[in-house]
Amino acid sequence: MDPKGISRYIYFGTAIRYVQDVSTATVLISEKKGNGDLIENIKFILDFLKENNWKVSMNASYSLKNFLISIENCNYTDRLNIYQ
Repeated sequence: MDPKGISRYIYFGTAIRYVQDVSTATVLISEKKGNGDLIENIKFILDFLKENNWKVSMNASYSLKNFLISIENCNYTDRLNIYQ
């Protein structure tokens, strides 16, 4: 196992918590931040799983990957709804 700093693990936990706590009516794409917090956090989670080679977690994240694909092409005014 390669030595790694703890800060990325803390950010990973924070990203997971953000995705868990996101509410409906959350803006999917922020004009000021580019892709918006939700999309950025999901991408970070998926990248983190891949770079750490967490295969079981990567396999379990298939729904998250599909959700990311469904929201990536949203407009600036689009908000999360209960059907997503």
